[in-house]
Amino acid sequence: MKRFSFSTRAVVAAASLIGLFRAAPVAADFETPVALTGATVVIEPGRVIEGGDILIEGARIVAVGADIEIPLHAERIDATGLIIYAGFIDAHSFLGIPDAKRSDAERIRTEDLQPDYGAGAQPKTEAAGRVGVRPQHRALDVFAPADDDLKKHRSVGFTSALIAPRPGIFGGTSDLINLSGDPIRRATVRREAAMHSSFSTGEGGGYPRSLLGIFAQFRQVLLDAQWHGKVEKYVARHPATERRPPRDEVLEALRPILA
Repeated sequence: MKRFSFSTRAVVAAASLIGLFRAAPVAADFETPVALTGATVVIEPGRVIEGGDILIEGARIVAVGADIEIPLHAERIDATGLIIYAGFIDAHSFLGIPDAKRSDAERIRTEDLQPDYGAGAQPKTEAAGRVGVRPQHRALDVFAPADDDLKKHRSVGFTSALIAPRPGIFGGTSDLINLSGDPIRRATVRREAAMHSSFSTGEGGGYPRSLLGIFAQFRQVLLDAQWHGKVEKYVARHPATERRPPRDEVLEALRPILA
């Protein structure tokens, strides 16, 4: 049997070579730091730094001040005479959200026929009575802004926006988006930031037609969501004897509010 021996120098060289290969992907992702120098920097209302510097590394601001340490290999950009301030956030925007209302045919396909409340009082709440109720909608699913619209927002200082669904009694959830024009995966700051509600159905149809009816619809849908959740829990405890309730994404989308 042959025996192999390795010198200490060979082992160290091999380890160094392995470390060199492992470090390669990190080196490939390296971005040169950027330093904006000599600007008037507005940190917040009432706090201004004259002749300030901003150091950016890996797309993040890592230092701001009048005498910060700037790495020798950083790219320097002379910002003398410029005013730098934090980007504005549009707290409620329909940017990139189409104003397409549901047709009667679409509501019938997904929710059944809308009851004719003008024919007389209903003996019970109809499942299809959901004009203006779309809590399952997400603004991000239809967000498709034009490049010119993004540029207009950025040109006046807006760098982020809460993209909201179109109005409805329950219109759906909003998402916080950076207006960089990057793919949604990178531009999204926070998904499903809030559920949006209004005193308008935002679409045609029958009931509700008045503010009083909208309040009644708001209350009834929440009661339905609460009851639907209780039924599902009960069936889960008695799977052999009870029938599973139909899947209802509208009522399911309202459970976080109830919780």
